[in-house]
Amino acid sequence: MIIKLNIEDLKRSVSDMDQIMKGNTLRILDSLLITAKDGAITLTANDLNIKVDKRVPGEVLLDGLALLPRDDLALLLKMKNDVELAFEDHQCTVKGSRVFKFAVDGNVDDFPSMPDIPEGEPDFAIPENDLLYCLKLKKIIPASGNARFQGLWIDKNNILACDGYRLGKIELVVDSARKFMLPDFVLNYLAKALDKKSSSLVVFYIAERGYVKARSESFEIAFRQYDGDFFSYENLFSPGEAKTVVFQKRALTDAIGFICDIGKSGGKNSLKRKEPVVYTFRDHKLKLVYSADDRHVEEEILFTCPDAGNMDLAIGFNPFYNYEVLSMVDGEQVTMSFEKTRSPSMIRGDKENEKYLLLPA
Repeated sequence: MIIKLNIEDLKRSVSDMDQIMKGNTLRILDSLLITAKDGAITLTANDLNIKVDKRVPGEVLLDGLALLPRDDLALLLKMKNDVELAFEDHQCTVKGSRVFKFAVDGNVDDFPSMPDIPEGEPDFAIPENDLLYCLKLKKIIPASGNARFQGLWIDKNNILACDGYRLGKIELVVDSARKFMLPDFVLNYLAKALDKKSSSLVVFYIAERGYVKARSESFEIAFRQYDGDFFSYENLFSPGEAKTVVFQKRALTDAIGFICDIGKSGGKNSLKRKEPVVYTFRDHKLKLVYSADDRHVEEEILFTCPDAGNMDLAIGFNPFYNYEVLSMVDGEQVTMSFEKTRSPSMIRGDKENEKYLLLPA
């Protein structure tokens, strides 16, 4: 196989594929598969969880397949301008601003593949910039624990994330024909691959065997989805006799952020603290109270309660979860709905299609 590539084009193509190759203990998974066929050059990375295919501009002088190890790719990316790669007998000859050779281990026939997923009517389609915006929900996904929380769920016109303490939902204008999960490792790739300025569609096809293919103008990925289901969440976003309170987002976020700083200063295990920040509503005032060891803080926050008049309620939240949700909502004001002391609070900003639930501590 012989191909010609521009180094800058190659850098752009592999910039979001490196995370898939690195850290693999199997040498062949630490490599790119290069396919040169019918005048097109395709790069493939596969770590057995996700497979990524990307077209790279270039010239095909001789069709073929070849492996490019990650460490040799790093050397190649230090070249300048155009290079010619010639693969023959487990050896690659590089010609460009420098000329060098390196050995190529492994056999292209051993490179892992995934089942072919037929393309018909897409099961789901969303613009790149909208999907990238929804990845903000990734902050809610726990680092470990229940497998069904290890990703974003797409259910009809909703994208959801949950960690057992927080639930985030963004409503879309397009519907998904089927419910499925985008695992965390897929989200890590998409966070680098998606273009926030692009409105081109990312289309999803779901095979019966649990595999999913997603394709855009710049990449194609395939992965195996979680074999399970999300919990019933619909009624959680329809509180009964909830009282609605409106805060200035900056004032509330700064106050909760300061409380988090106090908690963090308590030592290396402070993030695991269970001391809540207590919201106490009384006489048209909100007092935030937080105590941990020898640290204590109280702060009053102004608010409006347009539909409830006076309130008499005390409810506690994990301050770190509270702060993270507040930082995710958009707008200058944040609206919180309270029903009972032990009921979740619904939080939203200016966007009606974006809502969060925070469970009391």
